[in-house]
Amino acid sequence: MATLHREQRLAASAERVWDGVRDIGALHTKLVPGFVLDTELDGDARIVHFANGQVLREPILSIDGARRRLAWSVESPNLTHYNAVLEVIPLGEQCKVVCRATASPTPTRLSGIPKIRSSTQSQAVQPAI
Repeated sequence: MATLHREQRLAASAERVWDGVRDIGALHTKLVPGFVLDTELDGDARIVHFANGQVLREPILSIDGARRRLAWSVESPNLTHYNAVLEVIPLGEQCKVVCRATASPTPTRLSGIPKIRSSTQSQAVQPAI
């Protein structure tokens, strides 16, 4: 099992970033444009179309506004387990985004957590671990 972890400080308020995170159908427009090309809602899940051609169904496990925390899993024939949690932590007028994921079997490429682009930044996202 692999554990992926990414922390990123953003020059945007926690409220503004959380607004993009909790909008689970807008990955491709608000958080990771370029890394994700489209997001469709399907009941309690989202269907995510990645730039590399992969399409995954991600059941949403919880959206906790008080803690600014989103949890989801991934349904894939290549994975027996995948759970992720993203938290937005206020730091004055900025914030820190922490994303943790566990996956089994271990992915061959650990590129599953891209940098997030806040709506106040203009440059395109660069997927990275």
